[in-house]
Amino acid sequence: MFESIFRKNSLSKGRLSEELLYEHVAKELSDGFLREGLWAKAFSLADGDEAVANAKYIKLRVQSLIDESKVEREFIDEVIKRSQIAIVEDEKSREASTHHYEDQKQPILTEAPEILEEIEYEDFSLPKAKSAIMRDELPFIKMIANDTLEFNKHLNQLVSLAELFDAEACLNYLIPLKKRLIG
Repeated sequence: MFESIFRKNSLSKGRLSEELLYEHVAKELSDGFLREGLWAKAFSLADGDEAVANAKYIKLRVQSLIDESKVEREFIDEVIKRSQIAIVEDEKSREASTHHYEDQKQPILTEAPEILEEIEYEDFSLPKAKSAIMRDELPFIKMIANDTLEFNKHLNQLVSLAELFDAEACLNYLIPLKKRLIG
């Protein structure tokens, strides 16, 4: 009995998420944002019929947002996994060396910067930023905000997306940046 209730709720959440994605794509189109490769594919699938191509583009763009979210989630999961391994290894090495004084102890995440350097990523990637905002993952947003010129170029779009997805942590970080940029 409860499984069917949870399943229905899960389906409802999925439909609401999908609706938000379609709304996001509509906003992108009204802002003049178009992924050229997806548009070319949609136009090709529509055999040159522009009206059909528009509809196909919207479906393709929603699917690409879903795919970007999955890829981003895998990236973050890999960073977390490697960080956890580094923590365990660091703790083991600390246990093995008992001659350290309390004031000489290093932070547990001494390996984390090296792990992050091993995983290749661009300084700023709009799809990755959007995906992180959809999941309200502030650490990733802070990490890519260092490329200020490119980041600032898309700041309004990122704030709109954070508002759309109620990404509170990201909004609390992005809005002061936006005010500083304007003021």
